[in-house]
Amino acid sequence: MILAWFELIYLLIKATLLSGAYAALLVWLLYLLCKIADAKAPQAVVKRRFLIWLFLAVPIFFGLFAYRLSYWQDMGMGETAMVPVGHGHVVYNADGFMTYFDSDPDNEVYLQEDHVHIGKYVIDREMLCAENSEEPTDSTYKYVVFNMQSNRLIRFTSDAAYDTYAATHKLPARETFKDFASHYNAYAAKKPTWKKWLLL
Repeated sequence: MILAWFELIYLLIKATLLSGAYAALLVWLLYLLCKIADAKAPQAVVKRRFLIWLFLAVPIFFGLFAYRLSYWQDMGMGETAMVPVGHGHVVYNADGFMTYFDSDPDNEVYLQEDHVHIGKYVIDREMLCAENSEEPTDSTYKYVVFNMQSNRLIRFTSDAAYDTYAATHKLPARETFKDFASHYNAYAAKKPTWKKWLLL
């Protein structure tokens, strides 16, 4: 929780600096355009430059946050990390050790049964193939295949059962499954460097 607060403070500072810089750039461009169009107009811009800057900076600030919290950009905060995988579905990781996904993200009521605890996994053609991370005593299945488009979840009780289904449906082998950190790092690496510096 404390880490999330530190990250939020960092985002607030970064959003303030970026929105201030972008607004100042827009005021300068407005000044140049006015200078080209009318000799008297630039003085009006100079006179009201703070109000114009503030008028521009505030929506830019909130726009940056809206972008940061949008589906494909939100990778979690603090101890909870997340990777969007498509169709509104997200794979979560809490405290660095518990990985799960919500099989019904549109359900506004928090239901523990909607959460499928997984270990290593792979995404292939809108299918999430994963091993079950729950203790054998708490679960009756070892693997799951979740169709993110249809929200259909299939459970498999053994290695052989998954292997047969995977071979029949041309899904990845169990050996190709990777842990959450690998998926998170690969997703983060896809973001261009300019986005990391110029956006939240």
